[in-house]
Amino acid sequence: MKHTLKRQSDFQTIYSLRRFTDSKYFRVYKDSNKTSKPLTAIVASKKVGNAVTRNFLKRRVRHILQNTNHQTNCIVIIKTSAQHSEFSNLKDSLTKLLT
Repeated sequence: MKHTLKRQSDFQTIYSLRRFTDSKYFRVYKDSNKTSKPLTAIVASKKVGNAVTRNFLKRRVRHILQNTNHQTNCIVIIKTSAQHSEFSNLKDSLTKLLT
């Protein structure tokens, strides 16, 4: 995933739109503009687990995002309930949120 959100101003613009959807495992903030190269950010707080757990979940989310065809800039926030869930549940949940 080469196209990531990095600047704080990019985060603030997407957060300020307040367009988000929730599931058991994720909260996804979306931008309303469709782009050919969508920017994505994955956020996992320390509540999710230690560094190994957070990075493991981020790798899973990155893999799911590579295989989905989303057209908007988005921020994916991983919730604590994602820590002990199976990959298939995470994939189903995230693909529903992105479509």
